[in-house]
Amino acid sequence: MSSNSLDLIDDVQLRQSILSLLSSNPETAPVINQLIDHFTSKLRLSSEPANPVLAKKRKLDPPNGNLTGSEPPIVTIQDVSVQSPVRKKLNLVFSATYLTLVSPKGPTVEHRLRIADLAHALCVSTPEKTAKSWTIALFPADAAAESIIFGFADKEGTKIVRPDNPSPQVHDATALCALLTTLLNLPLIRPAPLVFTSSTKPATSGDRKGEPSHHVTAYLKAKDGGLFPLPTGLLFGFRKPVLFIPLSDVASATFHGVTSRTFNMTVRLKDGRVALGGGGIASSTTPSAGAHRKQEDEAGEAGMDYEFSMIGQADFGAIDDYMKRAQVVDESLSSQNKAVEKPPKEKKSGKGGANEGPGTAGFLSTEYEEDEEDGDFQPDDDDDVAEEFDSNADEDDDDDDDDDDEEENGRGKGRGKEKGNDGDGGEGEDDEDELMN
Repeated sequence: MSSNSLDLIDDVQLRQSILSLLSSNPETAPVINQLIDHFTSKLRLSSEPANPVLAKKRKLDPPNGNLTGSEPPIVTIQDVSVQSPVRKKLNLVFSATYLTLVSPKGPTVEHRLRIADLAHALCVSTPEKTAKSWTIALFPADAAAESIIFGFADKEGTKIVRPDNPSPQVHDATALCALLTTLLNLPLIRPAPLVFTSSTKPATSGDRKGEPSHHVTAYLKAKDGGLFPLPTGLLFGFRKPVLFIPLSDVASATFHGVTSRTFNMTVRLKDGRVALGGGGIASSTTPSAGAHRKQEDEAGEAGMDYEFSMIGQADFGAIDDYMKRAQVVDESLSSQNKAVEKPPKEKKSGKGGANEGPGTAGFLSTEYEEDEEDGDFQPDDDDDVAEEFDSNADEDDDDDDDDDDEEENGRGKGRGKEKGNDGDGGEGEDDEDELMN
């Protein structure tokens, strides 16, 4: 044991006890040395000012220049395009315990996690790229932990270095995926045609010509991305944060905002669950379910909601089938999600309103408005038509005039008869009328 380590102990009695222990048991020297180094580093870190950036860098500094701690590296994948937690080209260094992201230019550690902490490993086709490539998404079980997202081309070009062979070996996508499955001790989940296939037409050019798509374009809040319905859950990416929702965490799904072109889908998680990779980010609730959701929040029984909007209507059936096969409860027709029906406003009727009941006037006015708004609306024969558009208007006027004359003549005859009954004077007046005519 070095004297420098003992010099760090300022307690004279403790130092003397350690020296006595070492003299009687020399084999304990390495353990005592590690204890001194451990507590010394603890004291040094606690005395330095709190700085998240410096603390993170200090935490990731490799001890004694060893990038994987005390373990030797097993495999190093060189010059990988990493998207998360940082966006740059890095080397992926695998040991028996850790996956470490290291700068290719020097021993700078960008990120490190325990392989045992990983819960999901996914491999999907990189969307919106003509050249065929793949994206790997690794999610720890802790929802607050950052995911590791990186990609590589389908063709040979990925360089892999092993300790027993310093010369880089070139691997294609198939060989690399098989290697990752072994290193991560996790199955690499890929899209399955029998699980979900988009109705979008296959690509007509590029390396993906004729291949069907296994994702749909959607929005999460204001962020657009690809939504991948996978055998084990929903993956949304690839702009930070990339989210993964395991099907085992889904409580229900609601389809709403359905139009002739698009629809929305809100996925509600079970109580206490959040999407992996997003640190608990979730969308607001849908308007139709707002009141019900508020009641659940107050009771402490509501799960997080994630609303994926503006999904193409052509994929509605495929996504609905995916949810049904996963036995996800569909709450689209539940009472709390039904739109509230407003009673029609009562309007005063122009004719006969006084003789109609309170409900009749509203019914008639609403019915009339619906007819008027209908593009195929044809007025009844009895409906009023403007005179300038009525070809029979003149004939009707003549008939009306004749009717008026007949009524006047009838009234004249009646008056003459009454006068005739009064006496002879009446007959004389009739004679004068006849002479004048």
